[in-house]
Amino acid sequence: MTEEIGADFLKLVEKDEALKNAPSYKMYKDIEKEDEIMKKSYTEAIDKSKSEGTQQRPKGYPCHEFLSFEDSYKEKAYMFCKKIETILNKKIYNMEKGDERKKHCLHYKYWVYGTIMNTHNSETESKHVSTLVKKLMALRTLIADGYIDYSCQYHFNDDYLNDLKEKIEKKYLHDYFNNYDIIKSTISSCKKEKIEAYQEYLNSIIKLYDFYKEDLCSDYYFFLVNSCDDYFKYDEIYNPKFLLTILQRCKDKNLGTDVEVIASNEIEVSLGTKDFRTENQISDVKLDCVKGYYWHGKQNYYSLICYNEKEGDIENPARRISSFSLYQSIFNGFLAILGIFFILFLLYKFTTFGSLLHKKKKKKIINDYSFQEEFTEHVSNYASSSSNINNRKLRINYQPK
Repeated sequence: MTEEIGADFLKLVEKDEALKNAPSYKMYKDIEKEDEIMKKSYTEAIDKSKSEGTQQRPKGYPCHEFLSFEDSYKEKAYMFCKKIETILNKKIYNMEKGDERKKHCLHYKYWVYGTIMNTHNSETESKHVSTLVKKLMALRTLIADGYIDYSCQYHFNDDYLNDLKEKIEKKYLHDYFNNYDIIKSTISSCKKEKIEAYQEYLNSIIKLYDFYKEDLCSDYYFFLVNSCDDYFKYDEIYNPKFLLTILQRCKDKNLGTDVEVIASNEIEVSLGTKDFRTENQISDVKLDCVKGYYWHGKQNYYSLICYNEKEGDIENPARRISSFSLYQSIFNGFLAILGIFFILFLLYKFTTFGSLLHKKKKKKIINDYSFQEEFTEHVSNYASSSSNINNRKLRINYQPK
């Protein structure tokens, strides 16, 4: 579907400063910060590039690859890379795994997609988008210092432009759901001067909401495959038509129409809201799925990676690795002992070492047999000798006178 620019939450914030307290706005602004270290890094990178030549890129500094852009975009491209490197390695990857870390990962990814889309929409910078996307894909693991967290991986298909447009739609939905409470609260305050801005925003969101609800996130299988959990909430309480009804009530009141602004819970009843999961018979099994890269053998694959989200799934990585190492050590030790006995058996059975042992044992048996034979012969001779002595006794014939 066509990109709904009016669904951009950040543009709505520009029209209503009350939304600057929204969670997403604060996170995006925090990501966009450029500190003095980053600026100094760019200056040093430029100096180093001039001294060593543009053909030689320092190893271990993936962002130096972005210095190959022409001068008008070079600094912006480099700083974009440094922000990615900083937000991942110095912030997100230092957080414990859990809901808070996942929130930061999602905002980081959607910020990446939003920044690239802004570059594409720029008349002077759009020509750099293709090269920018290719470099980001090629250096993805290096920028993250070799660490892979599937929920924090950005990705682009070969048809990156259409893929990017879809990701921006998901960003708009993500920002709507993530900031639903403050949007609802602001609309309910019925500020006359803000009605038109919110009406444009909600009408655009409704188009995206209906499309994803009926198509990409229509049942549990598609919900998993399309990672809808990242940007879509299927509870009907979040239906933007509900907020549009409140807005219309405010509009009628401000126009002098004799209409009372009704409470939110009454509007829920009037809309017949219910849990979207019940309507579509979505399974109670909760899987947390992300699309990301994983290594298998010597190949790098991009696929849907899921795990059952139960107690114990989110734990300290060091503890899990330590536990695995203990079991692995015991198992390896057992295999080593078996291996030693097996090798000794082979040596004995099929090598000269075994033959020597066999000959030595055989020689001992022969010696023992020879000794026994000699001993038997000696005893036999002794017995024979004794017999002859008896046979040689003097016989005296006594005759009386």
